[in-house]
Amino acid sequence: MPHSIVGRADHIPQAAQTPTLRMIGELELFLQNEANSIVLRHLAAGYLFCCYASMRVEQAQNCWFDSVRDDEIVQGYVVLDKHPRRRSRQPRPFWVPVYGMTGSRKWLDTLWETLDGVRDKCFIFRAFQGFDRGVGADEAEAFLPGPLLSGKGLVEALQLMLRVVCGLTVEESRAYTLHSPRHFLHEVAAFRGESEECRNELGRWSRSTAQQPHLRPLVNDVRAHSTRSGSLADLYATCAMIEKPIAILQRQMTSLRKLVETQGGVKHLPLHGGWKLLDALPPNLGDA
Repeated sequence: MPHSIVGRADHIPQAAQTPTLRMIGELELFLQNEANSIVLRHLAAGYLFCCYASMRVEQAQNCWFDSVRDDEIVQGYVVLDKHPRRRSRQPRPFWVPVYGMTGSRKWLDTLWETLDGVRDKCFIFRAFQGFDRGVGADEAEAFLPGPLLSGKGLVEALQLMLRVVCGLTVEESRAYTLHSPRHFLHEVAAFRGESEECRNELGRWSRSTAQQPHLRPLVNDVRAHSTRSGSLADLYATCAMIEKPIAILQRQMTSLRKLVETQGGVKHLPLHGGWKLLDALPPNLGDA
């Protein structure tokens, strides 16, 4: 199963397991049933956001949505994008699809519902009542106004959610760290044969479009706009440069939806692995 290596130089690196295709599909199906725990649905929606935005969970706790484009793409900004030199970290744009791999937009609708009342909506994972007293996300029934703090509490809440939704054991869930979602679409693109340049665009790595200085937001202006509007603004005019990462993102999502269709639904995807099923889907699938 694909994975990335994370960890500080003075520690033994820990393998961050990449969520599987079946897991992402199961998360989307879980959101369809509103009888499921609202807290678990919130965590599942946030996890899907991180996977589709190629974002680390820690970054998701300091980002915001700004606008939506043609009911297809949400644009937002992550405040401290990853950079080896802390002083060089700058706000960067990100793009995420409105519709997930099953063709549903429940991940976005659920986040918008569960973040209602949160000023500025500048984080994704919201704290729930009792989390600081050991209450599990599967037992919680209400939210607190602030963010679920990065660290052990956030890791444990997400791992518990994955056990409930995806049927993982405790040991299996521990392989999924706060870094795991960032590499989901990168793995999809790699198994589809996308070039390294295209994969870098998905992750907003060095020399990607998102790293261009003139795409940095005027932070105060953007946040003030989002706060005033209280909802996502329609994105009518866009810089031609951002067409490239958006097109790459759309190719991956088109391929994922096609895979679900050709396999006869999420439940027919392999429980483990399954990445080679993407081999039959050409890199240009979804191009105009």
